[in-house]
Amino acid sequence: MELLKLCGGALIAVTLSLMIRKGNEEFARASSLLCSLLLLSAALTALMPVLTYLREQSEGAAFSDYARILFKCLGVSLLVQTCADLCRDSGESALAGRLETVGKAEILLLALPMVKELFAFAERLGA
Repeated sequence: MELLKLCGGALIAVTLSLMIRKGNEEFARASSLLCSLLLLSAALTALMPVLTYLREQSEGAAFSDYARILFKCLGVSLLVQTCADLCRDSGESALAGRLETVGKAEILLLALPMVKELFAFAERLGA
């Protein structure tokens, strides 16, 4: 039910933004940005029970370091995707593309300890 409300609100916001855009482009962009931030906030609020559950399950487990890395990567990807979409909506597609490149580099950097351990494991198997 909550998803239907969010989708309905997004459609209303798009309609209003299109109507406002004819008279005031800056206000339309600001309203679109506000709606995007509200939807992101709603998504994060909806995900909190899942993230809490996963964090509780991974506490003390051998894979807790991996779970922490994966959660950070997920957070980076959501943040970068949202910001890139906002850049595209503002007509800055080149900036959005560079932001996505930086996000991918950040994810690779976060995953580097896992990659190192994977290579060390492969080396032990080959020896």
